[in-house]
Amino acid sequence: MFEFFKSGKKPDNYRSPEERELYLNDVKERLSNQYKDVHFKFILFPEISKDATSIVKTTLWKKKIGDNVKKNEKIAVCEADKVQFEINAEVNGILVFRAEKNKELFKGDIFAILAEKYVDLEEFKF
Repeated sequence: MFEFFKSGKKPDNYRSPEERELYLNDVKERLSNQYKDVHFKFILFPEISKDATSIVKTTLWKKKIGDNVKKNEKIAVCEADKVQFEINAEVNGILVFRAEKNKELFKGDIFAILAEKYVDLEEFKF
């Protein structure tokens, strides 16, 4: 339980798919233990291109923490190699977490978290 989190590794320190999966499972487990009555939906950063080696950053968030989000609604604008693209919500929910603006993102990183009701995750350690 929480082995990856206890290891002291931070999200920026992992790159392998296995470590990314361990980290994601750890966050999910800790959230479900701390907020037992809340269902969370993770929006993971998608694969942009099979050959992409570029750095992808979020340049503009269209939604702020606490906003209601509808399925397929645009929530952010990202940039890779000077090309901009938008990320849409996969489900309805309330935005309770979003990746930092201009942070480097990789396929499978936690991009945003939606919940069925608002919870303050400001003190939650990711």
